[in-house]
Amino acid sequence: MSDNNQASYSKLLEKSTSKPFHDDSDTASVSDEASFQHERFVTLTHNSWEKRLWTALLATVAVVYTCGSLAFMVTMYRGGQYQIRGPDPPYTPVPDVRYVVVNSADGYDEDLQGFPSKAHDKAWLELVTPALSRASHKEMELGREDPEHSVAVGDENGGYMVSLGVYHELHCLRRLKMYLHKEHYYPKLAPGTDEDTYELNHLNHCLEAIRLSLMCAGNTALYSFQWPNSNEKVRKPKTKTNSQRTCVDWEGVESWAVNRSIGLNPTLERPVVEVDHSKMDHSKMGHDQEKSG
Repeated sequence: MSDNNQASYSKLLEKSTSKPFHDDSDTASVSDEASFQHERFVTLTHNSWEKRLWTALLATVAVVYTCGSLAFMVTMYRGGQYQIRGPDPPYTPVPDVRYVVVNSADGYDEDLQGFPSKAHDKAWLELVTPALSRASHKEMELGREDPEHSVAVGDENGGYMVSLGVYHELHCLRRLKMYLHKEHYYPKLAPGTDEDTYELNHLNHCLEAIRLSLMCAGNTALYSFQWPNSNEKVRKPKTKTNSQRTCVDWEGVESWAVNRSIGLNPTLERPVVEVDHSKMDHSKMGHDQEKSG
């Protein structure tokens, strides 16, 4: 046998005898298959667990979002709170101003309306008594008021004499009502006198202050009209409403004013040198001393 043939035969024999006929290849194949199936089961189980977790999380988020949206819509529908469209509200010394929804026809007070009487005068005086309050130097600055050109309180507690806008307007409304019945409240007031001229100028200021406040608040409740009853002589349509409107929580505002009140005739610091206010860009408050009558 040639050398080349001998070498080829040796390689063939080596290949055929390197592994026995009955080796562990079948066993290895079964083991590999089992391992593959186990890994596949673990992977599927892990993926299934992750899927359930994400599903639960998404469902929770959806439920929370839905409940929050429904609560917001119900609140808006019922009018419990409302969002102010526009810039943030300006500074006010009254903390935590709250708003409530009321029926527009509610709130009429028999003592505050009608003609002069003891009950009428008492009710109005109680309403405006907290009109003048005390503010600190810091509160004046935050409210964009100049302390150097403002009236200071002359008692030991110091501060400055201030009034919330609503009390300025209530004061104005009261003075208008008193002038409407001037024969009762100003029996000695003669037309054309300095006092009468002063009062008329004061009331013109009051009318403008009330107009500005009404247009600023802008009551948008719906009002309708009805014909008067058959026994009424004046046959003109009358306003009526069953609508709701949003109002400031008056108890909170009044509570602040009462706690800060300095009375209607407080002790004030008078300047050594009188200041010429005509050169200052300030509109007059018109809070002269209230009359208790």
